[in-house]
Amino acid sequence: MGKLNQDQYDHLAVISAVANLLSLVGTTVTIFSFIKLRKIVLTSFINHLALCIAVCDFFSALWYAIVALINARHAYLPESFCVFQGFFQELSYSAANYWTLVFATETFLQVMRGRSLRHRAVEIHAVVWSVSFVSSILPLIAKSWVTYGLLGSVCWIKDQVNPPLGRFILLYIEVYIIMIVISIQYGRIAWFIYSVSKESPKSYGKHRTGISTLLKISLIPIVYVCMWLPASINRVQIAADPENNIYGLTVAHVFCNSIIGFCNALVYGFLLNFNKVVDFLNEQKLPKAHSSSNSSHSIENELHTIEISSSPTSGKDELTSSVESTAGA
Repeated sequence: MGKLNQDQYDHLAVISAVANLLSLVGTTVTIFSFIKLRKIVLTSFINHLALCIAVCDFFSALWYAIVALINARHAYLPESFCVFQGFFQELSYSAANYWTLVFATETFLQVMRGRSLRHRAVEIHAVVWSVSFVSSILPLIAKSWVTYGLLGSVCWIKDQVNPPLGRFILLYIEVYIIMIVISIQYGRIAWFIYSVSKESPKSYGKHRTGISTLLKISLIPIVYVCMWLPASINRVQIAADPENNIYGLTVAHVFCNSIIGFCNALVYGFLLNFNKVVDFLNEQKLPKAHSSSNSSHSIENELHTIEISSSPTSGKDELTSSVESTAGA
C-alpha cells in the first residue's frame, strides 16, 4: 500500500492501452454491424439503445487509448490536450452510464409492464445528452473546485480542493445510483421469471427460447454493474485513505473500465445477434423467388425485431407476450 510509483503508473498505462484498444475494435465492429443491417436492426428500440451505448464506448475507448499509448511511450502530453480529452472522456462516460440505465429500464418495462419507451426516444436523447454535457462542462467553468488535467497515467478530472470530492460527485454518485437501480430492476425481473417457472412450468417451457434471448439482452446492464464494481470500491477506498492506494484494486479498476466496450461487443454481437446476422446474410443470397412477403417475415422473426403491443400486460399469465416482446425489442 501507499502512493503509486512511476513504474506502477507505467504498468497501468500499458494495461489501459491494451484494454481500450480491444474495446475500440469491439465497438467498431458493433457499430459497423448496425450500419450494415440498419434497415432491420434499427427497427428495434433495444437495438437503438445498444447502438447509443456502443457509440459512447467507442469514443471513451478512443480517448483513453490515445492517452495511454502516449504515456506508455513517455511522451509529453500538452495541458490543452488533457482538457480536450478529459471533457470528451467525461461526456462519453456519463452518456454511456445513462444509456445503460435507459436500456435496463426499457427491458424492465417490457417484461414487467408490457410497455416501451420508444415513443419517448426524442425526449430521452435530449435528457441524456443534456445531463451528460452539464456534468462534463463543470470542470471547465468551476476550476477553483475541479478541472481537467493529467492525473497519474491519464487525463481526467482533478480535484482542486480538500476533501477531493469533485470527481466522486461528478461521476461516481451517478454510477452508484445507476448500479443500485439496475440491480433492483433485474432482481425483480429474475424473481418474476422464477415465479412463473414454478407456477406455470408449461408456459415457461414453451417459451424458453424467448426467455433465453431476454437473459442474453439483460447481460449488457449486468456487464456494466460488474465492470464498474472495482472502480466503485477503489474510489471509496481512496476517499477513505487517500495516502494508501491498493495497487491490485487499482489494476482491476483500470482494466475493467477500459475493457467494458469490448465486453459489450461480445455480449451484443456474438451472444445475441451473430447467428441471426449470418442467417440474414444467407437469406440475401437466395433467389428473388424467395424474397416474398413470407421471406421478409421469416427474416424479421429471425432477427427478433417484431414490435411489442401497445396495450399493457398484467399478471404472470402474460409472460408470453412480455418475454417475446422483449426478445423482439
